[in-house]
Amino acid sequence: MPTISGASKIKVVFILGATGTGKSKLAIALGKSFNVTNRVSESELSAAPHHLLAFLPSDAEFHATDFIHHCVDSISSIACRNHLPIVAGGSNSYIKALLEDPDFCAGHESCFILLDAHPSILNRFVSARVDCMMQKGLVEEARSLFDPENNDYNKGVKKAIGVPELDEYFRAEIAGSSKKEELERMLNEAVNNIKANTCKLIQSQVQKIWQLKNLDRWHIHRVDVFGIKIGWKSESCGGK
Repeated sequence: MPTISGASKIKVVFILGATGTGKSKLAIALGKSFNVTNRVSESELSAAPHHLLAFLPSDAEFHATDFIHHCVDSISSIACRNHLPIVAGGSNSYIKALLEDPDFCAGHESCFILLDAHPSILNRFVSARVDCMMQKGLVEEARSLFDPENNDYNKGVKKAIGVPELDEYFRAEIAGSSKKEELERMLNEAVNNIKANTCKLIQSQVQKIWQLKNLDRWHIHRVDVFGIKIGWKSESCGGK
């Protein structure tokens, strides 16, 4: 059993990859296979125990040091139950900080799986994924975070792509002075900005991941996700 049982170090699997490569779906699949665990759907949440997911207030600041503390506690808890901890998604800077933490390095043995695809392929996928997110309630979710008295999008979850882009649309909605056609134009423009900013994010993520891959002590196993079904089905909004 690939866990802490009988070993001096806790074994941990890290699933790396840019937005849309299928990290969450692979983690769920591995979780079912290895009694594991670690935003995904309710059905996916029920498939394997999850940790550090939607556990903070929407305006809370969360730094690398916070991630290290909470992540180490969750990993230890999972390993004590003789299960395999899987860390999927999250900020690459957080992952890097965790793996540079001396205490973590001393007590854990890490395996890395990189889900990868050419950026042009990921960029083409973004448009369909954002459209699907719109169908599943992205506007309503962003509206719940909108505060007409506060346009600061530099804290907490309000920094996330999909929230600040809709600010102008929500303000016009409240003002009630814009015609239906103008509101539709604003919404379409916001959606296009969400897609463009997501493509920029993917480019940044890929660059950071490949910087990590070039570090000798990181033995990363690359999987080309193009052509394999790890979460690329458009009817399910693709993978995370």
